[in-house]
Amino acid sequence: SETAVDHPQWGFARLGRSMGFDPAAVPLWVPEAADQGPRGRLMSLALRPAPVTDQWRREGPDLVPTLAAATAELALIEAPGPRAEAEAIAGVLRAALAAGQTAALITPDRSLARRVATALDRWGINPDDSAGRPLGLTPPGVLIRLVAALDGAETPPALLAAILKHPLTAAGARAGHMAHARSFELEVLRADTPRPTAETLAAWAAADPAPNAPAPRAGEDVDGRGGTVGEGGSAADGGAPSSDTEDGLRDTARPGGTGPGAGAAPDPLTEKALDRRTWAAWLARILTKPPPAQDALFAEHLAHHLDLLTAIAAGPTGQADALWAGEAGQAAASLVEALEAAAAAGGAMSAGDYRRAITALLAARDVPAAAFAPDPRILIWGTIEARIGRADVTVLGGLNEGVWPKQPAPDPWLNATLRRTLGLPATERQIGLSAHDFQQAVSTGAVVLTRALRDESAPTVAARWMLRLENLLLGLGPEGASAWTAMRARGALWQARAAALDRPAAKIPPAPRPAPAPPAAARPRRLSATAVGTLLRDPYTIYARSILRLRPLDPLGRTADVRERGTALHAALEAFVHGTRDAWPSDPGPVFAETVATSLAASVPWPAARALWQARLMMLAPWFLEEEAKRRMWGRPCVLEAAGALDLPLSPPITLTARVDRIDVAPDGRLAIFDYKGTPPTANEMAFFDKQLQVEALIAEAGGFPDCPAAPVTHAEMIGLGKDKKTEVLPDPIEAIAKVREKLPDLLATYQNPDTPYLARSRPQRLTYASDYDHLSRFGEWEDGADAPVQRL
Repeated sequence: SETAVDHPQWGFARLGRSMGFDPAAVPLWVPEAADQGPRGRLMSLALRPAPVTDQWRREGPDLVPTLAAATAELALIEAPGPRAEAEAIAGVLRAALAAGQTAALITPDRSLARRVATALDRWGINPDDSAGRPLGLTPPGVLIRLVAALDGAETPPALLAAILKHPLTAAGARAGHMAHARSFELEVLRADTPRPTAETLAAWAAADPAPNAPAPRAGEDVDGRGGTVGEGGSAADGGAPSSDTEDGLRDTARPGGTGPGAGAAPDPLTEKALDRRTWAAWLARILTKPPPAQDALFAEHLAHHLDLLTAIAAGPTGQADALWAGEAGQAAASLVEALEAAAAAGGAMSAGDYRRAITALLAARDVPAAAFAPDPRILIWGTIEARIGRADVTVLGGLNEGVWPKQPAPDPWLNATLRRTLGLPATERQIGLSAHDFQQAVSTGAVVLTRALRDESAPTVAARWMLRLENLLLGLGPEGASAWTAMRARGALWQARAAALDRPAAKIPPAPRPAPAPPAAARPRRLSATAVGTLLRDPYTIYARSILRLRPLDPLGRTADVRERGTALHAALEAFVHGTRDAWPSDPGPVFAETVATSLAASVPWPAARALWQARLMMLAPWFLEEEAKRRMWGRPCVLEAAGALDLPLSPPITLTARVDRIDVAPDGRLAIFDYKGTPPTANEMAFFDKQLQVEALIAEAGGFPDCPAAPVTHAEMIGLGKDKKTEVLPDPIEAIAKVREKLPDLLATYQNPDTPYLARSRPQRLTYASDYDHLSRFGEWEDGADAPVQRL
């Protein structure tokens, strides 16, 4: 019947009708197999076509005496999510391996298969996956995908760092390459560089203190900077590349390939001679190679891609053999050769379309599992491979609707009647084949059925075969319900074992709130104005930054973030104040607009962010210029963005440092200090925590800022650049400065005492307060206000 097309044996019955024989009369090769056994009879009844499920009532009672035997080796795992399902399956497979048995996971869900393989890796088990591994996920495939996204000087720093760190990049001189790659990442890609260019590479290479010398850490000063790469000389000397190719990229042949460079002698350059200039020249040639036009032919995109790929894999030594080695490398070489043979048939396309095409082609090719030395006793099969394989323990995974069976794709052109009239197979035929695979796999041996109750986004529905089996068993009285409950109990045991792997054997008491007390000799002797506030709020941050000398890594490349915005707005206002310092214009509006536009154009490389920030400043312009006119009536700017210092006569002495945004001087010599903030602190915060203005005033009154005379500070103000358009004036500045002058030495002397701990988050005050070192202090294991025993170091 066409209504039973989703039945496991529908295809066999259709074959019998078309050939004129009775499928039930086919003689058995093994006569003993005539009896399906208790489980076979149970599954046969459960999977009867929907129109004849009334047979459950007639034939079901005959199965009751054998239900316990039919389900004795069945277990059902209903995991809360995909990860828990994969970990439980991995536990089943490992237990079978430990018992000397073979075990197989059968699933059409490749995502589940990869999760299980990852979970098995915790025990060093590499399963034999019949589907292999997509070429795009192998090391050569990953490098091919990364290089396809390379965009010359516009390459994002994160992408360039990933390419440089790939294990197949410059494999012939790996140690020397990685030493330079790490230095380049810290000093250039994680510095104020939106995109690395040949110029930045030249400056970085010239800053090398000595050939083969260790690279300085980020933030350390290096003397002797200067010089450029590319100003004459050979490539080894940092000059222009010398090569037979037009752009200097090495044309290293692929296995079996031909063309310039095929069979070329190895480059004499060795790791010992791989200095910074040579390495930078190699990378500069890659970054300066012009990409094809957006509407270039596929062949042009492919040629450009392969030139970059071989140059990157070869590195400065000119050897790219590792890229094409092994099963994965040979599969990549085969794909490349096929693309080159068919490239002429490709039309014009954009770079984005080319990248998507390459990604799809890599995903469509699989590398055999044999390339990764799998364990032949642990198998991962698709439903087709499982038809001819057997294992001692079988796991049927991903038993949810939409996964197993997969829903048939709708036919937008032909309905079911038209397809039947034309002799085309029904769209539900695939469900029948999946049912056949399920029935064949579940009928013999020890079998574990698994499903996840939820996927990444929503609850799931059990596969129709699971629902049929459940309904049949629960309808067969207490014996059926007991059999179903026992199956779930056996599955729950595997779930519990998997969950126990991530659970500590004993309760581990939380570590106490950090309060380190280092010796006096290790304590800092220099403290910035902003660090004084940090010392009051979170002394542990001072400990981590100034004593442990830990610094958060800057992100890869400059991004249009809050820090960049603050820097850009500071620079724009500094340029305006500097340009009008000697004479306040009669109409400051046009001067302000022109100065802001010029400053942002020079300091902000992101057009969209630049336009947004410029519009923001122009919205502040009327308010800012009105307030600025009042400030100019009081005095004249004398210091802009200047660094200063003050030595305090303590034992041992401590130096206060500050970088002030602006100091104005009145005609009578009095000083006023201004600082620009996005959101200025409140008057109470300045009084109790944020002592930046007061410390800057102490330094100014002592003459610690260049070009600023020592004089009393009678005004201190925070100028807000946020949407609220407000300023915060330090209340009673003379008294506030005097109080800091009196109390600050005592505070600093206290923290020079080796018995004084640097307590974590001593007074965070704000609920939103966060430190770069909260993870180091394990904040979250303890709460603000928790006891903190002193930890003497």
